[in-house]
Amino acid sequence: MYISIDLGGTNTRVASSKDLKSILGVEKVHTEQNVAIERKVILDAIRKLSGGEKIERTCIGIPGMVNKKNMKFNKIPNIPSLTGLSYEELFRNEIDPGILLVENDATLAGLGEAVMGAGQNYDVVAYLTLGTGVGGVRISGKKIDPHQNYSEPGHMIIQEEGRFFKPCEQHGCLESYISGTAFKQIHGVSPSECEDQDIWDKYAKKLALGIINTLAMWGPDIVVLGGSMANKFETYFKDPLLEQLSRHELFTIPPIVRSALGDDSGIYGGLVLLSQSI
Repeated sequence: MYISIDLGGTNTRVASSKDLKSILGVEKVHTEQNVAIERKVILDAIRKLSGGEKIERTCIGIPGMVNKKNMKFNKIPNIPSLTGLSYEELFRNEIDPGILLVENDATLAGLGEAVMGAGQNYDVVAYLTLGTGVGGVRISGKKIDPHQNYSEPGHMIIQEEGRFFKPCEQHGCLESYISGTAFKQIHGVSPSECEDQDIWDKYAKKLALGIINTLAMWGPDIVVLGGSMANKFETYFKDPLLEQLSRHELFTIPPIVRSALGDDSGIYGGLVLLSQSI
């Protein structure tokens, strides 16, 4: 039995698999800011899904930066109580660190899309997740770039001395304009409830800046958009986004598509990473 955990800023999803290709079962719970409560929630879900079977390996995606060498969580903006903790402190040795893989959550989602989802027919995939925060990754040859120490395109600065964003304590980063958290702060309405096309046009302009920078840095064959806000892609911001991107003549604009795996991208990515590590 294998376990893949997607610990998001809003929800935590725990999945089980026996073949590292298909999902046997999924438990979805609200992400708790209190580490002790979140630990219990995750472990309870694992026990329920495993049914007492031996866990061979576990993968967990974390919404922030991890130090794999020291086995610690570096900066986790949307779950600050995790910042600085070791893997052992999160699970209190109830999960053996020797069978645990830890990766950025957007990295796992991108890996899932590149191997099993919207990017499976492309070599170089840029994945951007638009949710509570903004993350992303470059996948090449169906694998995570081993030299990419950080996977945080949401924290690129797109406006000097721009708006201050408390979760990351930066001014003018991409996440401070296009994340779900920022969207509600700026426009006074949650993305899921917004039907104002003028607002989505403004959103598309900021997102276009992030995508152009992503093209300049990563040179992808396709850009896949995931996260809860991508559910509005076709209806509200695809056309204004493509119109903005068409104004840039330096780079060839690759296909820009919505994720095929949706909320399951991260847990599928965890299964892929587990299979690649065996």
